[in-house]
Amino acid sequence: MAVILPIITEFDGAGINKAIKQFKALETNSQKAQFAISKAALPAAAALSGLAVAAGLSLKAAVDDEAAQSALARQLKVSTDATDLTIKSVERYIDKLGKTVAITDTEARPAFALLATATQDVTKSQDLLNIAIDTAAATGKPLAQVTEAIAKAYAGNTKGLKQLSPELFDIIKKGGSAADAFKLLKENFGGAGELAANTTAGQMKVLKIQLDETKEAIGTALIPVLTLVLPLIKNLGDFAQNNTGFIIAFGVAVGALA
Repeated sequence: MAVILPIITEFDGAGINKAIKQFKALETNSQKAQFAISKAALPAAAALSGLAVAAGLSLKAAVDDEAAQSALARQLKVSTDATDLTIKSVERYIDKLGKTVAITDTEARPAFALLATATQDVTKSQDLLNIAIDTAAATGKPLAQVTEAIAKAYAGNTKGLKQLSPELFDIIKKGGSAADAFKLLKENFGGAGELAANTTAGQMKVLKIQLDETKEAIGTALIPVLTLVLPLIKNLGDFAQNNTGFIIAFGVAVGALA
């Protein structure tokens, strides 16, 4: 059976009629051409402006991400003598965190670097970061705070660790080691990160992380272009700085002609 939907609506052509009247009022072909170009240029300029802004944001995100990766790589090499292959595996692990436990690389890299400094070991740092992520998700405390407490506890200062869970206070008071405390955190909060990521709020964060990763990927593709353009921009900047009087005079001349 056919279904008929009333989709016809009233169309307001006032804007189009006005443009047609303006166009007909022009006398020469040159005037008409200029009119058409000016009307077409408005949406084109808006589109180009939007693309430029989007490209700029993507490029900035990629440059910032590259700097963060470099900082973590340096720390891993200094603290753990990590090879380039090991550093790549750490980056893959951090990338996976965004999908499984809704932790951004901006959160994960400083945390991993802090734990690597404390443990001097990549594998141990990854194990402790997993505990920190679950503990942060279960307690509602910031990942940075939990990671700092765990890193200090590994070095022998358990003061911050006591605040993460009531049971830890008793364990530490009775002479328990940091390893005992980490084991308890894992038993109490293991898997909390994934559970939090599967909530509606967690899935929204995962989506945002994926969109940011896409933006960074676009920016990464533009970095070679930026590398080529930067020397030209620098040369132009040097020229403007060294020829201020000429630039001002040129601007005045162009303004007068306009």
